[in-house]
Amino acid sequence: MHLFTSYIWLAWATIGLAHASLADNSLIRDIEQGQLKGVQEGHSIHFRAIPYAQAPVGNMRWQAPAPPTSWQGLRSADRFGYICPQKNQANVSREDCLTLNISAPSQPNTHEKLPVIVWLHGGGFVSGSGASPVFSSEKWNKENVILVTLNYRLGAMGFFAHPALKHPEGSNYGLMDMIAALKWLQTNIGEFGGNPERLTIMGGSAGGMAVQLLMVSPQASGLFSGAITQSGYGTSSIPRTREARPLKNASSAEALSIELAALAAHSKDRELSSEELHNIPAQDFAENYSGAKFPFVDGISLSEESAVLFAQGKQHPIPFIAGATSFDGNFFTPTPRNKHYVFSQVPNKIRRARRLYRDDFDRSEAQGLGRLYGDIRYVHNAFSVTQHMALVSQPGYLYLFDYLPPEQRNSFPGAPHYSEVPMLFSGNSRTANTLRAYWLNFVRSGNPNGEGLAPWPSSEGEKRQWMVFNDEPATRENVLRRKMQFLERSYQDRISPLLQSEK
Repeated sequence: MHLFTSYIWLAWATIGLAHASLADNSLIRDIEQGQLKGVQEGHSIHFRAIPYAQAPVGNMRWQAPAPPTSWQGLRSADRFGYICPQKNQANVSREDCLTLNISAPSQPNTHEKLPVIVWLHGGGFVSGSGASPVFSSEKWNKENVILVTLNYRLGAMGFFAHPALKHPEGSNYGLMDMIAALKWLQTNIGEFGGNPERLTIMGGSAGGMAVQLLMVSPQASGLFSGAITQSGYGTSSIPRTREARPLKNASSAEALSIELAALAAHSKDRELSSEELHNIPAQDFAENYSGAKFPFVDGISLSEESAVLFAQGKQHPIPFIAGATSFDGNFFTPTPRNKHYVFSQVPNKIRRARRLYRDDFDRSEAQGLGRLYGDIRYVHNAFSVTQHMALVSQPGYLYLFDYLPPEQRNSFPGAPHYSEVPMLFSGNSRTANTLRAYWLNFVRSGNPNGEGLAPWPSSEGEKRQWMVFNDEPATRENVLRRKMQFLERSYQDRISPLLQSEK
């Protein structure tokens, strides 16, 4: 009897070990660099802090990212890595931050390779990381979609045009990082069950701007099959280097970089050498600058403002979604300097602007300026770039996110900046579910339309079609028509020298 019991125990122990082994094997992936072991949480398997490039430290600071090195043995991928240097994050930020995170469904109900979302975080190109809990993979993984998040160099580490340095590949190192990550994914995502031919890049705010930069980067050609920009700002003026075509009133990328270095070194009275620049701790650059004036038009890594390149038909020929929120300028602070900036975007047309936005200005100067700023920077950008997708024979889907939860409707006159992002990742309202349904269709096929959803046509021609997300999402024609026409004329006045020089 005891012998029989011993056999039974041994059999069960053997089965248990086999199951444990199988469970462990399901968490292991073999990639070019070596073996990775992830961690299962709920219905997802996460592989975190995977290096997609070498650490940009020492002589590799302010250089294009180098391919990652291999490792020996099994590398644990259960925890997020360091975030890139940024203000007030000295304890968790390092220059060795070029990693990505992959979250895949643990039990996909298909044998086919899965579509992939690559989410690019926002933060004005000076803050943020792929480790934010806002970017939950749970709802995507349940829909058999893989979610990838990543870090890219920020602030002066990611965008730097100091004349003491050589910039043979341009000065937008953060953009180069994103391209390196996408190349890594094209090679390796298949090992995680992903389809490299069905990879969509998405981002909000600075992440949305990053999407537009990748859409016009020749180096990113063929690395993704679709793109969604949420509150990008490609129609805004950005600094330019000496290598770029000159544009009146544009700020100097070199002057900004010199200013950043002087602040970081606490030395405004002398020029800094390359060696001195490399000796300044990255965190000192981060702590001494809080603005957001990136990226740069450098004539190399970014040949021109992204919206200008869209207007010239130089974007990648893939399906594209662009949109913004209805009160995208909610964070705008009405200081005299900021007020001057807003009205400088509509020179000689301030009275006209005040009339068009009378409802907001009548409530308060701050609300009027906030609405005007948000429309100039974000809403008009989406309006502008989607209309040019016809130049590459691809659809451009335009949206306005105008939903506010009931508890916020007395606090904001419209949907604030970035408010659709947490709803998209984890919201459960009808509007959130509808928004996510359109995005899922787009990620799977390049077309947001699907069964049970209101039709969302491509937006082009005279009657611009918008998908408006509110309590009852629906397609509408010519949303904000007079305001968009007014802002488009002001924008065309600013960029006309660039368009004329192209002819």
